[in-house]
Amino acid sequence: MTNAAVREATIKSLDGRTLTRHHGRPTFKGVGQTRHEVAQAYAKAKTSHRAFPMGSKFGLAAAVLRTGKYIPLHNGAAVGIPDAEDLDEAWEFEHPVRPDPYDNTPLPGNLTVQQREMRRKEQEAERNEEIVQYDVFEAYETHYKEQIATAYDESYLEALENELLGFTHVTVSEMLEHLREQCLAMTSREKKQKLKEVNLEWEQGDDVRVFLSKVQKLQEQLQDQYDLDWAEDVRMTHIVSEFADSNIFTEEEMMTWEDKPREDQTYAAMVAYFTRCYDKHARYGNAGAPKSHGYESANNVTDQAKEELLQLMLQLLSNQNEVTEAATADKEHLQAMSDSNGDLLDIIKN
Repeated sequence: MTNAAVREATIKSLDGRTLTRHHGRPTFKGVGQTRHEVAQAYAKAKTSHRAFPMGSKFGLAAAVLRTGKYIPLHNGAAVGIPDAEDLDEAWEFEHPVRPDPYDNTPLPGNLTVQQREMRRKEQEAERNEEIVQYDVFEAYETHYKEQIATAYDESYLEALENELLGFTHVTVSEMLEHLREQCLAMTSREKKQKLKEVNLEWEQGDDVRVFLSKVQKLQEQLQDQYDLDWAEDVRMTHIVSEFADSNIFTEEEMMTWEDKPREDQTYAAMVAYFTRCYDKHARYGNAGAPKSHGYESANNVTDQAKEELLQLMLQLLSNQNEVTEAATADKEHLQAMSDSNGDLLDIIKN
């Protein structure tokens, strides 16, 4: 199959894949939904092209996902994979260009004629595969640029469209970023109010990884739908606070984290530390236990303690009756009885 045929076949295979239609002025939520729909389709197109890190797992998705979302996805998947390197925080996707038809890389001079011929054939095969992968990507770009243009009112993309080139001179990612710029920005007051509403609790019984995943999804939702940055240090404070309130981690474990040097208290380090502690508790069966409350401890007192508690309450009742009968007694006696009752109440509460 020729390269042109590969491109046409790919475009044909995408026929019928449409995007949700959005009327009126774009919203952060709407553009976020469009990006999600495009990324889902791109992720299914697995690739070996070098421009797409871990393309065998995430396909072409790196071309449309925002770096703040793709980098954690990539680095999380790279854990445990030999020779897999994390993407740097400053990494950005570089849109590839179509390779030249021939690879003119010089060959070492010490090769025999047969070796040189074999190496040239290998280079040609590698170059052909790279061109095929590129053409598949370009086919996806062509299809989804048309779909984005259909999904939004023409007026919000006309500044990006060229009279002669249409949208061929821009990428899908650039179209999505342009639409974000057309969204009505939230005021500072609205952003402050939305951040106040962030109150994601760690539900008892959930694995710690489930909770951390919920936090990550909420952070992405705030970014995609409201253009809000839930700062990493604020997220960490929220997470550690939930861990402390859970009564699953010991005071020593919490203080060990708090005592770490500031530069070591990174988000990744926090996740690794508390996940390790949680797994340790899970092995001994006390992870996921409900939070303890004062009234729950009454179920654990011994029969002897219950009997002593009953006697104290009877004594308190007797004293109250004596106070009533001694209403005409002197103030000193009444004060003594009141002090005694106060002491008994303290004992019973304890």
